[in-house]
Amino acid sequence: MTIPAVLRSPWYCTLLVASCLPLLAASCASSPRKGSQESLARYEYKRPALGTEVRVVIYARERALANASVAAAFERLAAIDAAVNSDDSQSELSRLNASAGGPPVPVGDDLFAVLQHAQRLARESGGAFDVTAGAYADLWRVAAAAGRAPNDSELEAVRDTVGYSLLRVDAIERTAHLTRPGMKLDARGIARGYAADAVTDVLWHRGVQRCMVEAGEVVTFADPPPGKRGWRIPLRHRTLPPRKVVTLRNGALCHGTGDGRITIIDPFTGKPPAGRPAVTVVARTGAVAQGLATAAAVQGRAEGEQLVRKVPDATPLFATPAR
Repeated sequence: MTIPAVLRSPWYCTLLVASCLPLLAASCASSPRKGSQESLARYEYKRPALGTEVRVVIYARERALANASVAAAFERLAAIDAAVNSDDSQSELSRLNASAGGPPVPVGDDLFAVLQHAQRLARESGGAFDVTAGAYADLWRVAAAAGRAPNDSELEAVRDTVGYSLLRVDAIERTAHLTRPGMKLDARGIARGYAADAVTDVLWHRGVQRCMVEAGEVVTFADPPPGKRGWRIPLRHRTLPPRKVVTLRNGALCHGTGDGRITIIDPFTGKPPAGRPAVTVVARTGAVAQGLATAAAVQGRAEGEQLVRKVPDATPLFATPAR
């Protein structure tokens, strides 16, 4: 799979992976070390977006630079949230959904980039990744709120609105076309990764190159903290061994998915992929890591591992399904 140009940046460079390492304690701010070549302090910021809390950790020489850089990054985050947030009825994505069955609709740069990458991954995964499964996702959320699961007749009623071939993304006209009435796109399987990439990119180009961005299950990393080999983070899935840790620099990670949570829907069945091993993916970008993790969770271990390993510098880590 080719990583689109919009998702490339200088900080996507080297991946370092380690396991079973002790965790590092972290504080919200640390003082610069005397005599060090880089007098950098640690700063941490948080902002809600895309249905989660986005956390940014950076190292900078002064607070004014840190504050200005993160303000610019959060402005970028807000623009992405307004474009691709599936939960926001006023987002550009929601307005596009309202056009289902009508003519093609011009879309902005962020929504276009997300849909273009989603369609590329849909083709590579044979449809295991599919942003057109939004009607299924809605059924599950509504049913879950009522304390039940959707029945087969409810799933069958929307089945004709699901299928990545029903979405047309025109790279020349910069339009998206939902070709059947009732179609609904859901970008949850890639949007947080795309947003984390964009936030990291803003920080990097503003000279804050030692940074980490966490957006729900997705984490992106640029250069590591001063004196460290990389950013070290424990994997979250409950079936992984205790203190399982990856060490990353200039890359991204999407935490384990596929243990039956309704945040992922199998577009072939309309149901969560229960009973399959959770998969964590390390990749060059957050969008790639999240998209691959979503697809691999649907495909299962054999197909999922094959899909992930097609991508340069992408690594899958599967966990035993929880019982």
